[in-house]
Amino acid sequence: MRRSVAVVLTIIGGAALGSLLMVGFTHQGDASAPGPFPVLTVERDGHPAPGLSGPALAGSGTVSLASFAGKTVVVNFWGSWCGPCRAEAPELRAFARSHPGVQMLSVDIDDSLPAARTFARAAGWSWPILVGDDATKQTWIATGLPMTVVISPAGIVTWRKVGGTTSAELSSLVKPS
Repeated sequence: MRRSVAVVLTIIGGAALGSLLMVGFTHQGDASAPGPFPVLTVERDGHPAPGLSGPALAGSGTVSLASFAGKTVVVNFWGSWCGPCRAEAPELRAFARSHPGVQMLSVDIDDSLPAARTFARAAGWSWPILVGDDATKQTWIATGLPMTVVISPAGIVTWRKVGGTTSAELSSLVKPS
């Protein structure tokens, strides 16, 4: 009995892994993919950005998107456990340094606080980071990580991407406020 359960679980696990690999290979040659990052979706939205607030990763208090009204904001959803998020981290830092007029905001998803704090510190991120939850993921339709969203000074989502991004790609999309 145990052996047949193990065989069934192995088959299911293999099928799941195969499906994930097929998705990765399907998007591997995507022309919109900058650098080594797989791209799952890229879209221009045009809708008002939903509310976003939560506890600050560092220190106490809360971080809120509303506090950046009137600025161009780049919101990045990430997790310290996410390989593409780790690969993208230096790109975000480089973009932030070269675009001081753009507000960066990061949202940690499905992470342990110590691991997230260690990751953000090692990445050299100096901008606000909030701790997201399941409601955050649902509201922002965070279907995969990393996910980056560009919000205009008028509060409109102008670009949304599930998959890694680069400093050059973000530079081509934003107009500092």
